[in-house]
Formats: sequence, C-alpha cells, structure tokens
Amino acid sequence: MRNLRLRVGHFIATYGEAFTVFGVAHTGLFSTATSSQARNYASNGELDLPPYVICMVPHTDTTAEGDPVVWNGRTFNTSRVIETRYQGSVIAKLLFFGLTFAEPSPSDSS
Repeated sequence: MRNLRLRVGHFIATYGEAFTVFGVAHTGLFSTATSSQARNYASNGELDLPPYVICMVPHTDTTAEGDPVVWNGRTFNTSRVIETRYQGSVIAKLLFFGLTFAEPSPSDSS
C-alpha cells in the first residue's frame, strides 16, 4: 500500500496546483464538480450556490471541513473531506468546495 500512496502523492505533487489553507501551502488536482457530484457532496442549502470545485490531495493533507481554501485568487469553504481508500487504506483525499466566501471588491480597499 505504501507504494500506491507514494505514486499518488508523487502524481499530485508533479501535476497539481498550489493552494493555501490558513496561509500554509498545499498541492492538489482541481476540477469543476459536475451537478451529480454536487448533489452527492453538497447540502440542500448549498446546491443553489455554485461554483463547486473538487480537489484530490495526498492522504497526508490536513485540510478539514470548514477550512477556507484560497485557489486561483478565490476563497472557498471546504464543505466535505472524503477519504479515497484502496484495500482499507487511505491513499488520497477528495476535498469538495461549496460556498464561496465574499470577495472584497477593488473599491473596498480605499
């Protein structure tokens, strides 16, 4: 199992994009969530509030539900953390980002 974890972690480190959680750098593979994925992971109150993004991170990633994630200049709320398992061992985690926090407009910085 260790080899599979290492391979997944290396793939994410090589091809993933940088994001931050509380100012700490992380790396993950990002994708826009489909509507069926959103229905699986979002609560009913969140379904009307796109965009939805999913991110695969290594099994060692410490991002938790409720953590603010900054990616591509936008801040997202981590709605779900789903462990991806193979033969009972966690090999990666899927992060589901639901609600977007309010972004300050350029005029707010005066």
